[in-house]
Amino acid sequence: MPSDKRQRQDEGRLQRRIEEQAQAKKAQRNRNAIVTAVVVVLLLGGFFLYSVISHDDSDDTVDAAGSTTTSLDADASSTTAAAAPSNDTAGDPAIGTTDCPPADGSATRTTSFSSGPKACIDVAKAYTAKIET
Repeated sequence: MPSDKRQRQDEGRLQRRIEEQAQAKKAQRNRNAIVTAVVVVLLLGGFFLYSVISHDDSDDTVDAAGSTTTSLDADASSTTAAAAPSNDTAGDPAIGTTDCPPADGSATRTTSFSSGPKACIDVAKAYTAKIET
C-alpha cells in the first residue's frame, strides 16, 4: 500500500505524460497543416505560372493615343484574316470607294461591300466608346 505522497507523485507523473502526449499531438497537427498549406501554395503557384506561360499567343500593345494593336503568332491559328487598315490615314480620307452612310441613320443597312469604306470619321475629333459586358 503506497503512501499518500507516493500516490500524488504517481498521479502527477501520469498527468504530465498525458499533457505531453496532447502537446505532441497538437504539434503534429500543426506541422501537418503547415506542410499541407505549403503544398497547396506551391501547386497553385505552379498552375498560375503554367497559365501565364501558355495562356495567350497574341501580343497586345497600346500606343500613346490609346489604340490597341493585336498581333498573333504564325502558328497560333490556321485561318488567315485580311489585315486591318492602319490608323495612319489622317492625310488620306479615301481608304476605299464605298460612300459613307448618312449620319442620321436613315440609310438601309448594308452588310456586303465591293470595297472598303471611305474614312467617315473626322480625324480632328477625339472619339470614345463605352463597352458594357
